[in-house]
Amino acid sequence: TNAIPAEALAVDKVTLNFIRFGTAKTWTRMHIMNRIFGTFVARLKMDYLPGRHCSAHYAIYSKSQLPKNAQQRLEHYLRFGQSWQRFWLTATHLGLSMQPSMATVIFCYYGNHHTSFTSDLKMCKRAQDLAQNIRELNMPFADLDQLMSMGRIGVPLSRELVARSIRHPLHKLIFKKMQRAEASGE
Repeated sequence: TNAIPAEALAVDKVTLNFIRFGTAKTWTRMHIMNRIFGTFVARLKMDYLPGRHCSAHYAIYSKSQLPKNAQQRLEHYLRFGQSWQRFWLTATHLGLSMQPSMATVIFCYYGNHHTSFTSDLKMCKRAQDLAQNIRELNMPFADLDQLMSMGRIGVPLSRELVARSIRHPLHKLIFKKMQRAEASGE
């Protein structure tokens, strides 16, 4: 399977069944469910309540402007990834758990750059509002393009690992088209 283990969502069975029903079969069903119910239940169970019970929320900004050169920007992201991994491993060593909020960072980027990521103009406006709110709440003097990560951190309610995503070997992660191209020397 290529799905996140249901237990990793940390929601009750009623919510899990609601999510499964809404996301099963067709995009149309999910679209209708989102229009009728919104994403309220999922946000409540997976974001709002855990966010209220965590020890702290964090936002990590790059100290410097992102390089304009693509190669240098890639190196910048890789160096940040190394630092972020050290931060995460140190937190884990101290008995803390981290939950990144990458969707927030991504939609903040879209909103800050007025990126049309969907045909739903209300969602594009919400991304712009998100960017404005983060600009005001976090660091009004910081460039949102320097926002690298956000999330929450704290002492977990339970130290027992219920579910983990499966880490597939690299050869299973490479797309077949890419494998054929490499085999033919392209």
